[in-house]
Amino acid sequence: MHRSFHRFLSNKGIKTNGGMNPLLHCSGSAQWTFIQSNIEPKKSTVRKPLAIFVHGTGNDRFFLTYDLFLQLLKNGISIFTFDLDGHGQKGSSLFHEKEILNLFDSWLPLIREQHSEFNLHLIGNSLGGLLSANYLAKNTEHPFQTLTLLATPENIQIGKDVVLPEISTIFQAEYYSYLRRWGIKDSIPALGKFNRKRYPIRFEISSQDHYIDAVSKLSERIPLSKSLKKIDIPVLAIYGHNDFIARPSDDILHLNHLSFEYVQTNHFLLPIYPRIFPVVAQHILDQN
Repeated sequence: MHRSFHRFLSNKGIKTNGGMNPLLHCSGSAQWTFIQSNIEPKKSTVRKPLAIFVHGTGNDRFFLTYDLFLQLLKNGISIFTFDLDGHGQKGSSLFHEKEILNLFDSWLPLIREQHSEFNLHLIGNSLGGLLSANYLAKNTEHPFQTLTLLATPENIQIGKDVVLPEISTIFQAEYYSYLRRWGIKDSIPALGKFNRKRYPIRFEISSQDHYIDAVSKLSERIPLSKSLKKIDIPVLAIYGHNDFIARPSDDILHLNHLSFEYVQTNHFLLPIYPRIFPVVAQHILDQN
């Protein structure tokens, strides 16, 4: 876990543990972290909620998540998060656009073994949302109560026309507020080769694709609208009005099990936008 966040949680008496998981769906291992809330949920149930957070493209399981995680913890929602294939400093797995589709084959057995006392809820950010929705669509006997999608696109297409507006948002107040709280090391993203020592990507040497090209191909295999039409649990989808990467397609706007929330931000900043925190927590608690 990143040191500043770990120290903060320790000072608050919040228990954490973690480790490396030898992956079943591909070669190598990946790091995971469990954070246990010490708050009783307002809606008391026999089984407390556990949010499984699946991160997005190019960084790791904690990038820009601290404020969201703290709000979930304050609402009695514990958290389990892990690094995607090929991501994270301590892992040894490689990113492969076909193998990563089976990532839950490696993570669900561990979660069920160690945290069987919880009701499970799934949160996916960007690429993590696509992977989560794809899993739910193909596995009708899954253990999850809800799905929350943060800035999750129909598919991922990233060009200069998208990147430049996103980069400019580092000058927004929400970003500087996050940076002041948690420090520059935990707030600066990796872009291209920049900051890859902190947020490495391990890629198949034999692959002819650039990482972004591989992510785009992966997303084309699992379009969000196709997955959402097959999911039978409540889904909350949160989008930013200024997000040029993720916008809902017209054919999912009227799905009965799907609710939408729009906020005045973009793709990069949506996970740290304060207005989404109570909405995400309430979605989980209402269905737990």
